[in-house]
Amino acid sequence: MRTFYETSRVIDGPATKKPVPDPYYPLPPSELSIYARQKDLTFGDNIYQYDYYSVPGALIFVQQNLTALTAGIIPAVGKNKLRSVFAAIDADDYLLVYAASMAKAASLPGMNERVGNSFANRAEAILHWFSDQADKAFSKVHP
Repeated sequence: MRTFYETSRVIDGPATKKPVPDPYYPLPPSELSIYARQKDLTFGDNIYQYDYYSVPGALIFVQQNLTALTAGIIPAVGKNKLRSVFAAIDADDYLLVYAASMAKAASLPGMNERVGNSFANRAEAILHWFSDQADKAFSKVHP
């Protein structure tokens, strides 16, 4: 395992990129869109849009890249060519987590594998985070 995001900040928009405080809601809104500037160790410094949807018993978010992802100087995934979807669904004593990423990667040897591995690792990290949160919540209710 390694660090995915060296830095990650919510920003006011893709044009100005001004950092703003992380949004906080006691109860998730039914819909929310935010922008984030994230620097990761694979694709560098990029801007993403996150669209969140909340329905009873489920939280869904969709990530898309608003800047081209590069591996060093090599373009890996073009602007708006990545979508990742994550859903966490309350299944009583279980938490169902669904993750899928779709990207149009550059046609260079090894690039599809590098992009695929990166997003599979991100999905695994999100799964672990949601699992840890569910375990903490469950242990508070059932000590």
